[in-house]
Amino acid sequence: MSDAGRRRWVSLARWVGVPDAAGPVQRTCGVLAFGVLTVAMLWPLTFAAGTDSFPFSSFPMFARARSPILESVSLHGVMSSGERVRLPPGLAAGSPEVLQARALINRAVTTSGQAMEALCDDALARSQRAWSPAPVAVQVRYERFDAPAYYRGQRAPLKERLLHCCASEPETCPETVAAQKTPAPGNALRSAGAEPSSEENRHPVSGGAP
Repeated sequence: MSDAGRRRWVSLARWVGVPDAAGPVQRTCGVLAFGVLTVAMLWPLTFAAGTDSFPFSSFPMFARARSPILESVSLHGVMSSGERVRLPPGLAAGSPEVLQARALINRAVTTSGQAMEALCDDALARSQRAWSPAPVAVQVRYERFDAPAYYRGQRAPLKERLLHCCASEPETCPETVAAQKTPAPGNALRSAGAEPSSEENRHPVSGGAP
């Protein structure tokens, strides 16, 4: 290699972080390692749209436009006053982990009417043990939100539908489509009661399905 080529190689090695004191072998290994990592990082750009992988990814969650409309299925405790309070994950599905609770709820809702009924009954039993005053009923509801508007404080859903209701006294529940099988909600915004119960999550019971 000519002196000019050697100087360019040393400059390139210095640019990628190889110290000047490194020998020719270390310099070459450093430059090659930098090149391999660069190619590996750029390789996901060749993936088809929406394809994800590990450990290298094009991060489709952030790299493509997403609909602002998000859907969820959540469980609500109905108080004797008529207030409806969103149940937190631990009461709604028996798990404090939000994503796990969401998966359990979605699985029950999409499996069968019996699975959704069991989910509702278990949530009612847990919430009646945990809260005083206790809810008199639990509702399983499908909700659709405008996500940007939600985070600006407009918490009312664009659309909601009562899927199932369970109560110690059956007359407490409004008419409902109990055994209906519903499509799995995508990208749930507050599935499984992801927010803690608070005043902003409370609103009057609307009655039957919209």
